[in-house]
Amino acid sequence: MTTPHREKLLKALKNPKCPAADKKLLERALVLYEEWVENMKNLSTKGQRRIVEMTELFNSYKYSLEVELILSKGTPFIKRQRGQLKIGGSAIEEFFVHLFMSPIWESKEVEDLIGSSAFNVGHGRSFMSFYFNPPSLNEFQKRPFVRVKLKDQDFLFGKEIFYKFATSKDFPTEQVEEGSIMVPVVALECKINFDKTMFQEAAATAEKLKEGFPVAKYYVVTEFLDMRPENLKITKVDNVFILRKAKRLSSDKRDKVSEVAEYYKNFPISSKVIYKLVKEIEYFFSSEWFSEEKVLTRGSFI
Repeated sequence: MTTPHREKLLKALKNPKCPAADKKLLERALVLYEEWVENMKNLSTKGQRRIVEMTELFNSYKYSLEVELILSKGTPFIKRQRGQLKIGGSAIEEFFVHLFMSPIWESKEVEDLIGSSAFNVGHGRSFMSFYFNPPSLNEFQKRPFVRVKLKDQDFLFGKEIFYKFATSKDFPTEQVEEGSIMVPVVALECKINFDKTMFQEAAATAEKLKEGFPVAKYYVVTEFLDMRPENLKITKVDNVFILRKAKRLSSDKRDKVSEVAEYYKNFPISSKVIYKLVKEIEYFFSSEWFSEEKVLTRGSFI
């Protein structure tokens, strides 16, 4: 199981520019992190109730980390750099790792597939596209010159696929190019705030991803919305989930502890939004993506 949030906390702690006061704060954050993970592991519920309880624990951890520690006790360094350090965003990434691996799925088949070693869950580099790039016609007869484009995904549920190319059918060693790619079945872009520029980047990523794997699902998960909602039908983005069901706090209030604390309490991360995402993914996992044999019986391609 990947632990992107823990890794970001440790990386921030080792940052040579991090003041001593912030290092002490980050050490405390690691203790809170371990408690949060342990509390999730100790839950015994299943299904929607499990999602509710995990969301409650996540809200509590996020409040302790971001309001009571960083905003209340942090130096200007960590307050200014927390976005760059990806402390908040990585917490969302890791939450979904724990969520996916928990007994939240109604379908036993889906639960078994997710829990199997056949698929990868968590932060990773995913396949976007590949192409052939020989420097000359003469060189192209010697080997394929395969180039694979990859992209870091905040969260993915994917399958590792292995490839092997050669320019001769008997695959002589000197001509062979081989490797593996992670094909994302579901990808989540995890954000604290989601603005117009981020939307355009997400739309471009979704477009590219689905060129290589058309049935894939690409979602954006954000705490706050910082743009006017767009019609997703003109993009390849499948949905945007706003966890707190709220717009971004205005710039004049973002550094005020009392304002942020009140906003977090008034707009907690919603278990209903997370449940909606889970059900959408579960339906996708349970569905038949395409069946050529059933087209005539059905009377339509899909």
